[in-house]
Amino acid sequence: MKETYNPKEIEKTVQDYWEKTKKFQVSEEQKQKKYYCLSMIPYPSGKLHIGHIRNYTIGDVISRYKRMLGKNVLYPIGWDAFGLPAENAAIDNNKSPDYWTNSNINSMRKQLKQFGFSYDWSREIVTCDSNYYKWEQWFFIKLYKKGLIYKSLAEVNWCPKDLTVLANEQVSNNRCWRCDTKIKRKKMKQWFLKITEYADELLQGLKKLNKWPKEVIDMQKNWIGKKKRFQIKLNIYNSKKKILVYIDKFETLIGSTYISVHYSHKIVNTLSKKDETLKNLIKDIKVKSKNLANKKFIKIGINIKKFAIHPITKNKIQIWIVNFIKDGEAIFSVPAHNNEDWKFAKKYNLPIKFVVLGDKNQSIKKPMMKNGILINSGEFDGIESKIASKIIKKKLKYLGILKEKVTFRMKDWNISRQRYWGVPIPIIVLQDGSTIPVQEKSLPIILPKTPIVKKNKLVINWSKLEVNGNIAHRETDTFDTFIESSWYYARYTCPNYKKSMIDKTSANYWLPIDLYIGGIEHATMHLLYFRFFHKLMRDEGLVKTDEPAKELLCQGMVLSDTFYFLNKKNHKVWVSPDNVLIKKDRKGNILEAKDNDGNVLIYAGKVKMSKSKNNGIYPEKIVRKYGADSVRLAIIFAAPPKLNFEWKEKNITGSYRFICKIWKIVFKHQKSKEKKISKKIVFNKYQSNIRYNLYKMLEDVTNDINKYYFNTAIAKIMKFVNQIKNISYKKESDFSLMQESIEILILILYPIIPHVCFEMWKYLNKNKNIEEFKWPKLKKITKTSGNLFTLIVQIDGKLRNKFVFKEKTPKSSILKKVIKNKKISKYISKKEIKDIIFIPKKLINLVTK
Repeated sequence: MKETYNPKEIEKTVQDYWEKTKKFQVSEEQKQKKYYCLSMIPYPSGKLHIGHIRNYTIGDVISRYKRMLGKNVLYPIGWDAFGLPAENAAIDNNKSPDYWTNSNINSMRKQLKQFGFSYDWSREIVTCDSNYYKWEQWFFIKLYKKGLIYKSLAEVNWCPKDLTVLANEQVSNNRCWRCDTKIKRKKMKQWFLKITEYADELLQGLKKLNKWPKEVIDMQKNWIGKKKRFQIKLNIYNSKKKILVYIDKFETLIGSTYISVHYSHKIVNTLSKKDETLKNLIKDIKVKSKNLANKKFIKIGINIKKFAIHPITKNKIQIWIVNFIKDGEAIFSVPAHNNEDWKFAKKYNLPIKFVVLGDKNQSIKKPMMKNGILINSGEFDGIESKIASKIIKKKLKYLGILKEKVTFRMKDWNISRQRYWGVPIPIIVLQDGSTIPVQEKSLPIILPKTPIVKKNKLVINWSKLEVNGNIAHRETDTFDTFIESSWYYARYTCPNYKKSMIDKTSANYWLPIDLYIGGIEHATMHLLYFRFFHKLMRDEGLVKTDEPAKELLCQGMVLSDTFYFLNKKNHKVWVSPDNVLIKKDRKGNILEAKDNDGNVLIYAGKVKMSKSKNNGIYPEKIVRKYGADSVRLAIIFAAPPKLNFEWKEKNITGSYRFICKIWKIVFKHQKSKEKKISKKIVFNKYQSNIRYNLYKMLEDVTNDINKYYFNTAIAKIMKFVNQIKNISYKKESDFSLMQESIEILILILYPIIPHVCFEMWKYLNKNKNIEEFKWPKLKKITKTSGNLFTLIVQIDGKLRNKFVFKEKTPKSSILKKVIKNKKISKYISKKEIKDIIFIPKKLINLVTK
């Protein structure tokens, strides 16, 4: 064993061994408990930053720990390889997306292996491989035949920068989730997957996910948006037509002075059929509403001079066409008791009728939102509002005009994308516009080999074909790439299976995932889609469980400084922090920032590391300098997995020093190994207390790791290391104590810093493989009288030594031992001690003349 820790040499040797022996390949072992740990599939962007490494390190630590507990662990990796960045890079660089993607995968695979992640590389999946997406196309055809997929003309979210449609889940604050461009509304024929058919089951299934974060559960509940509502069937004045109108509060029904109908409601077309003026007005409101999507939204209304008959008073109520309520709905508007209705009524000078009295001094200059007594309500006058609500509801039921309806906020999933680099939709469009699925024997439908990717148009010749002698063409839309990432986890259980999409035997052994790791930002996109797809696969008989993952761990973000400048087109150009020159004030606030080209930069704060913001800290240089184990340790020690943290390079230096400290302890112990240990070792009180602390530390670390409190586990390990680092080897029992302590330390550090632990274990135990050993067993060690504490000794403020004392050791005995110590006496032998600063159980500072 060399005296100096050399991470470069150690890590290469150990990684070569793992690759040669295929150490982490697994198969189904029916007699062994399985554990399926999975980090969300990465997109091959080309470079891994510290944020990526954090996610994969968390998964690797847990996987290695579970193996040490004797579980059969599946920890796979793959690549979510289709998508816009690859296509845009191909356009910019005149290369095929396939070439760009595979180059990035090769690069990132090397980076992952550099960190020693214990993946089963034999199960690696690349979603742009036709052997993978063939089964996606096969499944699409199955769902199409079941009636769960349809094509429809719909108003969609259009990203003018990426030139593609976005699902509702991919729009945030009216902007594209990927490029932050303001979206437009556009009518297009699109393919939809009926996720709404599973809306209630997706909602009810959340009750089973007791190991998922509450925030994710709440976000999915809100997105699904189940609501029990009531509609009243109204007659339209001078017409045989009827309209169903939603009611929110029964007690204020008599105060409704107009009905708001969204311009997309089916009755609007009926009422305007023979009225050209009305048609033009409705057309105008549609145009204005689209234009307003990117501005401060203004509520617009049209009085169409039509009336409905009030269900109780039988009075006429105005019908207004509006642009601000939910698409396709009609609602009772009660301006006296609703803020938004009040504003609209004031804008268009509509009647306002108060029907609930809160108190005698109630203002008529603003809506009354509280409960009270009904007024101006005929037979219901004088009744308390809560009671009146029940009475009016009962009457409407009796009249047979009240209908209960369950609605969902969630809409069907738009799976069409107008881009080249995606899975071709296996549909043929015939001359008459009708569609038929591709025959299963023709799968996979593969993209053109040498595409001309320009303005996202497919090669025309590729799409042309004949069906029964007639000209037809392939569907040129491709799948939303969220489809590929909605079922990959199941394919990991049988990546090379050729008979079907899933090998049921393998899937049913490994699924559900025991721990799924990824960001909370995926709550209403990927995490919802992958739950939905699992249920689709279950109903096809491919899997047997209802949910894909038992536990979800949402890791926090790694934050980094972000800077940008505005180019001539007023677009943001993000600049890497590595290329920024910063001036700060005394408090550390940024006064000025410029890039290497002299551009004045705008500081955008500390945000999540990402390629889009160009603020990633890339670990290659750090690994070359300090080693992968130091990076792994720094990441795990920085913060609990669920919390955000700011990346600082000083974290690395501290981790590196700690590993060097452990290495020195093992080296010193290794040199003393010539001593033979007798079968019976008797420990003195001091040694017994060290052993007590050892097993107490082991118990605490085990509990912390089970709860994913890796940072506190490491802190407890570091504290114990400081207790044993200066133990001498005067007695046989010293050697025995150190052997036991070091073995446990190396075993419990192995999941976190596996390379160096692998190597140290080999020297400690005659070339034995650490991976053949289990997690250490807890022991009950009796504690001898009093606790121990570590005392820091300084001379004139400089650290000179550390001592371990029993808790009740008197000050005089402590001073006597400190002053007699050789390491201390050499500094004070020729000096006079002027003062002694003593902080009990913490510090002694000897101040000299």
